[in-house]
Amino acid sequence: MRLLTMLLISMVVSGYYFPFSFSVLPQLNTKMALAMLGIALVAYQGFQKHRITFSRDLLGAIVFAFIFSFICFVAADYNHTDDYSYVTYFVSFFTWLGGAYVVCYVIRAFHGKATLNLLIAYSAFVCVSQCILAILIDRFSAFRALVDTYISQGQEFFQEVGRLYGIGAALDPAGVRFSIVLLLIVYLLCEDEGVKQVRWKTFACLFAFFVIAVIGNMISRTTSVGLFNMLYRYFPFGNQGSLYQALFYFRRNVNRIYDVIGLFI
Repeated sequence: MRLLTMLLISMVVSGYYFPFSFSVLPQLNTKMALAMLGIALVAYQGFQKHRITFSRDLLGAIVFAFIFSFICFVAADYNHTDDYSYVTYFVSFFTWLGGAYVVCYVIRAFHGKATLNLLIAYSAFVCVSQCILAILIDRFSAFRALVDTYISQGQEFFQEVGRLYGIGAALDPAGVRFSIVLLLIVYLLCEDEGVKQVRWKTFACLFAFFVIAVIGNMISRTTSVGLFNMLYRYFPFGNQGSLYQALFYFRRNVNRIYDVIGLFI
């Protein structure tokens, strides 16, 4: 039951991080649905507590979003252009914010807390799952037909240009999100003692890292941005907190790191 609940939470995280639409309702994607649910949750909790509060940091971000949208509106009007794409940025901001509230809500409801470590763990699992799904979709036509029947994500274009895709994960947007998760995984390996001192957690992080680094690059070359940033930040400099130390620690305790790397090679 616990694993099933965690799987359901992972599906919520995936629907937020890699939004997609169902064929029966292509105008509404999962991120938008989560955002509407998030607004409803905020309103419900506000009625219960008789107030809705925002942190100072969040309030600053909201003000910045409105200022940015206003500047874009002035720029569009001044230049007499019909492109108002960024004028409605505040709408996109609240959509992402509402979806993020639902993600944190379900994690907190199950684990009793919503921490960065939990968010990284779920995000890494989702990214690895998307990489595996992309390979399955590419290799098995029956599975691809099943996904394409119920999921609407512009897969016709992906097939035309011969690119791998998961469920909501494709091209540059997927690459950017893979890059972020790669950096977060390295953060856990280098800075979190709870991960470095537990063998299975270290192995899980390294496994996720290599899967995303290899297959994620097959889905989108933008994944290399996160990989190169990680190498620049953690490999050449410093004696403490480097990825090399995490790899060395894992080898010293398990003596199977070369088998893991060899598996991917």
